[in-house]
Amino acid sequence: MDWMLSAQSDVARLPALVWQQGWLSAGWSVVLAWLGAWSASRWTTRQDVKAAVAIGLAVWVWLPGPWGGAFWLGLAFQAPSVTTVLLCAFLGGRMLLFPALPYQVRKMWSSHVLFLALCGVALGWGLLLDTLGVWSGSFYNWGFGAAAPAIAFGIAALPWVIAKKAFPHQGVVVIAIATLFFAILRLPTGNLFDALIDPWMWSSLQFALIQQWRHRSKRVST
Repeated sequence: MDWMLSAQSDVARLPALVWQQGWLSAGWSVVLAWLGAWSASRWTTRQDVKAAVAIGLAVWVWLPGPWGGAFWLGLAFQAPSVTTVLLCAFLGGRMLLFPALPYQVRKMWSSHVLFLALCGVALGWGLLLDTLGVWSGSFYNWGFGAAAPAIAFGIAALPWVIAKKAFPHQGVVVIAIATLFFAILRLPTGNLFDALIDPWMWSSLQFALIQQWRHRSKRVST
C-alpha cells in the first residue's frame, strides 16, 4: 500500500495546548448536558428539572482537577469529536429551548442518511484496523493532510450533488460545520478524523444501522 504513504502529510498543524484543554471541557460539557436533559426527559416533562440536570452536569465538567468531569472523561475517552458536540448541542438546545416544536424520529432512514452513516462506520473501522497495524502505511495520518477537509466534505455531499438537491440534509450541514471548525481551529487534535468521529459516535452509528436493518427486514417480511 505505497499509495497510503504518498498521501500522508509530512507536517501536522496542531492546535495550541490551551485550545485543546478548552475544547476538552467545552465539548464534554455540551455532551453531558444533552445526555442529562435526555435522561431527565425519560421520567419528567418539567423543563426546569431538565435544565437543572443539564446545567449541573455542564458545570461539573468545568470544575478544576480531579473534581471536574473533564479530568476523568479526558483520561478515559479523550475529547469528543466536533460532530458529536454539534449534534448534542442541536438536540439539547431543541429539547430545552423549543420543547413545543413537533419532533419525530424516522424509523426508516433515507438512502442519503444511510450513506452518511455507512461512511462514518467505514471510517471508524479503517481507523481501528490502522491502530491494529493492518495497513502498511498510516491511515490516521491522512487526517493531517491539507486536502483532507475538502475530500471529506466532497464525499459527504456526493449523494446530494448527484441528486441535484437544492438544500442538503442536516447531516451534510453538520459535517460542513465540523470541517470548517476544524480547518480554522484544528480542534480537537489537529487531525480531521478526530473532528469527524469518535468511539461513541462510531458505536452509536453501528447500533443505529442494526436498528435500520431490523426495521427494513420487518417491512419486507410484512
